[in-house]
Amino acid sequence: MTPEQSQALSLRKQGVSLSDIAASMGKSEKAVKSLLERARKHDPAMTAAMQAVGTNLTPRMMWAK
Repeated sequence: MTPEQSQALSLRKQGVSLSDIAASMGKSEKAVKSLLERARKHDPAMTAAMQAVGTNLTPRMMWAK
């Protein structure tokens, strides 16, 4: 995960709005959304689960049951 992705994800988890994150990082809201989407793909639990089944692929969606 890049430092920008980490920063955006941290701010979002604190409840900061996309527009405020974009303003603080000097980026557009679209760029922040993209950073957050890429950051979510690096979820440690998802990475561990994918490695457990023998693949390094990143799922585009997941189901929780």
